[in-house]
Amino acid sequence: MLNTNFSIFSLVLMVSLCQAQSNADKIMDFEKYDPPSTLVVPEHMLTKAKMPFIDVHSHHFRGVDKAYLQKLGKEMTEMNMQIIVNLSGGTGENLKNMVDSANRYLPGRFVVFANINIRSIDDADWAENTVKALENDVKDLRSIKARAWMTKIVKANASK
Repeated sequence: MLNTNFSIFSLVLMVSLCQAQSNADKIMDFEKYDPPSTLVVPEHMLTKAKMPFIDVHSHHFRGVDKAYLQKLGKEMTEMNMQIIVNLSGGTGENLKNMVDSANRYLPGRFVVFANINIRSIDDADWAENTVKALENDVKDLRSIKARAWMTKIVKANASK
């Protein structure tokens, strides 16, 4: 009888361990979860917004020249985007050139944010240098009768 009970116990234990291993194989992490869609509707791809809209978050770095802005303006018009906001205007000469190009080739439609450098935020003269840089940016932009609309603090620049 003891031998039979031990055999049953061993069998139950083995089945439990096999089920546990089987369940471990079925664990799915979030990145791999991709169930097939069960929604069945006719596809209706939109290429143009019904109402004019503003893209409030874009990044256009160097190379914002006449050809680039004319192509961007054409694409904006095709989708009914009225204004695009560039959060990566930079500072100094880069900012001045970007704002000048925007005003020349895409007037009223390409908003540029100035950026401040926070990589050196721990330096004793950081605040003074940053204020000087912003004052110079304002002076430079006034010289071309333009303005950067705002200043964006770029979080990615925080690492040294």
